[in-house]
Amino acid sequence: MTTTSELRSQLESKGEEISNLTHQIEERIESYVDWQGIVRERPLQSVGIAALAGLVISGSTGPIMKVLGKQVIGLAQAGITTAIVAALSKPESSVPQA
Repeated sequence: MTTTSELRSQLESKGEEISNLTHQIEERIESYVDWQGIVRERPLQSVGIAALAGLVISGSTGPIMKVLGKQVIGLAQAGITTAIVAALSKPESSVPQA
């Protein structure tokens, strides 16, 4: 039979595990929304996206917009794919499996 102190100890242990996992998840989320880090890692893609956004906001619609848009979309897709592959390839050893 399990005593009250043993149950309390188990609950404290599980609470610490949950706290650690929560902290790890928060750090991961912060790394995904760190726009300054993303710009540092992919400066050319960032400049291209900013240029395209500027053209869209300005209302520019011409051959430059079409060519630039295609190039930026291609770069963005490549960058997103790279980020997804990198995120999926990170070891998840600290996260328990259900």
